[in-house]
Amino acid sequence: MKDYERIAQEGLKKLEEELGIKIDIAVEPDIDALTIEQLQEYLDDLEDRLGELEGNEPENTDSDEYDEWEEKYSEVEDLIDEVEERLKELRGE
Repeated sequence: MKDYERIAQEGLKKLEEELGIKIDIAVEPDIDALTIEQLQEYLDDLEDRLGELEGNEPENTDSDEYDEWEEKYSEVEDLIDEVEERLKELRGE
């Protein structure tokens, strides 16, 4: 497990304990809590995820499958933008 994934999972576990329920979702880390190295690793993973999505783009742009793909693709693009902005902040750019 990567460092940023561990941080996200720890936050989820704490929430589960507070609420007394099991939560089964994919959790993205709090980018404000990550170091530059962790952010870079997360950015690399997001770019890999985006590449995988690009390779799996549905052909029929009028399908529900395409709509779901497009939503996932946009979410990953937004996450990449957020991580890049945070990296710039931390680097003083």
